[in-house]
Amino acid sequence: MENEINNRDFSKIPKVVIKRLFKYHSALEKLIIDGISNVSSSELSDDVNVKASQLRKDLAYCGEFGTRGKGYEVSYLHDKLSEILGLQMEWNYILAGLGRLGRALVNYKGLVSRGFKIKAIFDISAEKIGQPYHDIMVYHIDEMQSVIQDMDIRIGLITVPADAAQSVCDKMVEAKISAILNFAPVLLKTKDKVFIERVDISREMVTLSHYLSHHECQEKD
Repeated sequence: MENEINNRDFSKIPKVVIKRLFKYHSALEKLIIDGISNVSSSELSDDVNVKASQLRKDLAYCGEFGTRGKGYEVSYLHDKLSEILGLQMEWNYILAGLGRLGRALVNYKGLVSRGFKIKAIFDISAEKIGQPYHDIMVYHIDEMQSVIQDMDIRIGLITVPADAAQSVCDKMVEAKISAILNFAPVLLKTKDKVFIERVDISREMVTLSHYLSHHECQEKD
């Protein structure tokens, strides 16, 4: 079973499944803290408000984990999901745009606990440039490529206004950043092989309005 899991191509897992795998991973962390060694698919699915059949289908993308009559070994499944989600590694990232949202992200401790470490901040404000924010130095946006060339940066967060987001994206691509999380309300384009994930609050609010209008109000996955 171990070799079968290790030989799988996890790049084919759909994005919606990846998001649910993280929910399972978080639930397993709580079970470990509570000293629980085994959990059934129905128990784990109840913890994350997902159907047991959906949970088993999602985990099937990753390999064979459960044992009939015993369920899943909590620590083993947690460790394997950590590997699949890339959480067994530390990831350095930068942030462009030290406004209110940017400051909130720098202050968010949940990223640090998952192994994401901010190494540099970029902005265009003369008042911010050259000053550390929570011990992280703020540089001018035009210095990005030279500043991060020796930092092993793979991830960039964009929290600038919409009209500046594409330019910042281009600078990140030039600096060899391969994954971008975009909080600006605009679609970004690049010719390079860069993974761009957009955080669209309006889209999430519309999802809520749909469920409030047509379904019972409960947490959905």
